[in-house]
Amino acid sequence: MFAVTRLLPSVLNASDLPLPELAAARLDGEVYAIDECFAPIDQANTSRARAHALWSLVGDRAIAEGESALWIYGHLNDPPPRHTLCVPRTNRITVFRTGRTIVRETRMAEGDTQLIDRMQVTSPTRTAFDLVMSPAFGSGEHAALVWLIGRLGADVAACRSRIGTTMRLPGRRAALDRLEAVADLGVSNQPALTRYTS
Repeated sequence: MFAVTRLLPSVLNASDLPLPELAAARLDGEVYAIDECFAPIDQANTSRARAHALWSLVGDRAIAEGESALWIYGHLNDPPPRHTLCVPRTNRITVFRTGRTIVRETRMAEGDTQLIDRMQVTSPTRTAFDLVMSPAFGSGEHAALVWLIGRLGADVAACRSRIGTTMRLPGRRAALDRLEAVADLGVSNQPALTRYTS
């Protein structure tokens, strides 16, 4: 019989216990899957648990962005089929334990990331900026943008300023229009205190 002891981490993978044992424990209802990892059923599927699960697959050098950040924050219920990661341009792209990754090099400014458990994740404001700049922006990205601003307090003014001051940035007008469309919904005008209680 499978038993989770206090000596084991709260998120488990094949380096903690053999995969057949973890799979059997899942069938027995003792653990549930968090992406490619597992957690005891009495542990909530929190942002911290999701971040730890991704960190165990990609390590310290990558930053979760895009859909991976949205999954960690809780906007997406399921992990993306391929994790979207970035690394600072000063770092060399490395090989991760999972092949389910899309990695890009980018510039990061102070405040663009935050640490959740051990995983670096783009901040809500940086995630919102990346969303409005996406050439594939559609209804899903719009819903995520509204959620980031309304639930996590992504800073519309900071996004607007960054778009305006970044030279030679393609799609600037479209990105500003997307931000204004969300502001027109009144999302950014809601006081920060009520974002989490309404």
